Amino acid sequence: PFYIRLLTERAQINLKCQHIKDAQADLHLVSDLATKLYGKESVQVGLSLADQAVFCTHITHPSDQEKALALDLSEKGLAMLERLLAPDAPTMVSALRVRGCLLLRLGRIEEGISLLQRHEKITAAFPKAEKHASDRIFALECLAEGYTNREPPSSKEAQACLRTCVALQIEEEMQGRKDEVHMEKLRMQLEQVAKKVTLAINERYIRPTLRKCGNRECLLPNETRPDQYHRWLSGGTLRFCSSECHSAFEHYANTNNFLGYDSLCSGGPLSDNLVMRCLLFLPERPFWFRIARTCRRNWKLVSQHRSSVRFPGVITPNPLAKSKMPQLGFKSVDPMVMMKLLERSPSLLHLDFGDCTVVDDKVIWQIGKSCPNLLTLSLRGCPSITDFALEDLAACVLLERLDLSFCSHISDEGLLGLSNALSNLRLLSLAHCPDVTEAGIEAVAAGCRRLMYVDISFCKRISDRGLKALIRNCSELRYLNVRGASNLSTAQLERAQKQIPEVVGLSWQEIVPADPTAKGFD
Repeated sequence: PFYIRLLTERAQINLKCQHIKDAQADLHLVSDLATKLYGKESVQVGLSLADQAVFCTHITHPSDQEKALALDLSEKGLAMLERLLAPDAPTMVSALRVRGCLLLRLGRIEEGISLLQRHEKITAAFPKAEKHASDRIFALECLAEGYTNREPPSSKEAQACLRTCVALQIEEEMQGRKDEVHMEKLRMQLEQVAKKVTLAINERYIRPTLRKCGNRECLLPNETRPDQYHRWLSGGTLRFCSSECHSAFEHYANTNNFLGYDSLCSGGPLSDNLVMRCLLFLPERPFWFRIARTCRRNWKLVSQHRSSVRFPGVITPNPLAKSKMPQLGFKSVDPMVMMKLLERSPSLLHLDFGDCTVVDDKVIWQIGKSCPNLLTLSLRGCPSITDFALEDLAACVLLERLDLSFCSHISDEGLLGLSNALSNLRLLSLAHCPDVTEAGIEAVAAGCRRLMYVDISFCKRISDRGLKALIRNCSELRYLNVRGASNLSTAQLERAQKQIPEVVGLSWQEIVPADPTAKGFD
C-alpha cells in the first residue's frame, strides 16, 4: 500500500508537469497492484480507475479515442464505488469530481452538473474529504461554468460557486504561512508588554510592606536602600514603600542623569559621559579593547570615542614561493566587517591598514564617509587601492599623514584629485608606486604646500621636474627619501641636498662594504 501511495503521488506530479504518458503508466500500475491486493471488486480499484481518467482533463485538445477511454474508466470506477459505498460516502468525492468534469467538458452539461452537485454536497458536509483544496476549487469552477452554459443560465448558483472558490483560495493561501504564525507570536508578546506597561505605578514600584526602600531619604529604620535579596526578589527593579518616596526618588533621578529606576547599581546606572571620563584615565591600547568586550554598551561607547584602530598584518606561508620566507597578508577580517566597524567609529583620528591585502575601494569610501576628523591613515601594502579610492579619501580634509607605499595601482590621476583637498597634509609616502610620475608630484606640491616628510623611493618615473616642484612649493620640507629613484639627475639631487635638511638615498652617500678578497685589503 505504501508503494501504491508513492506511485499515485508521482503520477499527480507528472500530470501537473504535462508528462501524460508517464502518469498513465504509473496509474495503470497502481490499478494492477490494487487488483492483486484487494480484488477486482474493491473500493481501491474503483478509485484507481477514476484516477486513470484524470489524464483527459490535463490535455488541451484530446482526441476522440482519449475522450472515450477517459469516459469508460470514469464510468467503471464510479459504478464500482456506488455498488460498494453509500451515495453520500466521503470516499466517492474524487470519482464524482472526475466524472462530472469530464461530462461538462464533453457537452453533457446536465449529467455533469448533477454529479458535481453531489460532490459539493459531500465536501460541504466533510471538508476533509478532498485531500487537496485545489481539487475542490477546480470542481467548483467547473460547476460554475456548467451553471453558466446551461439553458437557461443559472447566474445566482454560478456566483455562489465562485464566492466559495474565492473563500477557499484565501484560506489555502493563509493557512500555515510562517508570517501568520510569526504575527500571532508578536501579537501575544505585545499584549504581554502592554499589560506590564499599563500597570499602575502602585503595582509596578510601590510596596507598602517593603522593609528596604529605594529612596535615600526614607524614614524607614535600618538601611535606607534595598539589599541584594530584595533587589533579586524584585527582578532588579527598585521598590518604594510609599508614593511619597517614589515621587522623591523620581525628582532626584530627573535632576541627576546617572540615576534610573531599573538598575543593578544601588545608585543607578552611570551616564555615558561619566563612563568615558573614567576610560580617559586608561591608555587606549590595550585597555579600551578589553573593556569593550565586557558588554554591548561599553563596545558602543568605545566605538564612538576611540581615536585609533589598527588592523595588523598576519604572517602566513606562501605555497608558491621557492624560498621559505613568509608572505605578509591579512585575510581574517572581511571588508564588509571593516566598513561596519568604521561606520560605528565617527571619532577616529588614526587608522592603520598596513599590509591588509583585502582592503579595497569600498573600505576607503566608508572612511571618507564616516571619519571626517581622520588625521593619520596608513594604506601601506594594500594592492587593491585604486585612483577612485583616493577621490573618496578627499573628504578627509584634516588628514595630516598618509602612507600609500606599495600601492601599485596608484597613478597621477588619483594624486591630482587628492592634492586639491588635503591642504593640511604633512607626511606623504609614495614608495614603490611605479605609475607615479612628475605630473603627480607637481600636483601634490601645488596643493599640499605644508609637506614636511616625502618618500618617493623607487619611483623610477619621477624626473627632475617633479623634484623642482617639491623644492619650490613646499618650503617646510625637512625630509626627502629618493632611494632607487633612478630618473633623477645628480645635479638636481645636489641642489635638493643644499635646500632640504635631510635627504636620504643619495648614491654618493651610500656606504659600500669592503671586499675582503680584494688586493691591498689588510
